[in-house]
Amino acid sequence: MIEIGDNVRITSGVRFVTHDGGVWVLRHKYSELSDIDLFGKIRIGNNVHIGFNAIIMPGVPIGDNCIIGCGTIVTHDIPANSIVVGVPGRVIESIGEYAAKHDDDFMHTKKMATDEKKAFVLGHLR
Repeated sequence: MIEIGDNVRITSGVRFVTHDGGVWVLRHKYSELSDIDLFGKIRIGNNVHIGFNAIIMPGVPIGDNCIIGCGTIVTHDIPANSIVVGVPGRVIESIGEYAAKHDDDFMHTKKMATDEKKAFVLGHLR
């Protein structure tokens, strides 16, 4: 029910919902619907980051190269190269816009040793 591409980061608290629990009400209200379920496959593209406590709802595809913000509830299709935040989730900018906006903020520390990185970061934060 969940298809995950390559290079996908799923952080703590992320939830994948592959069924619509709301049909419980319909089962009890309409006798002809007493045996229904509603499922939806979730598809996550390649090179995607899903932030803390995000919820991905049934049937939602997320394109390649996306960032899903912390606490976002994804309720609809997410196009490739998008940054998505909010409840419900909405596209706020492209990956290119995000990179350009933060170009002066990026610190090239990924390959540094822990002590070197700590000193560098503490020396540059104000």
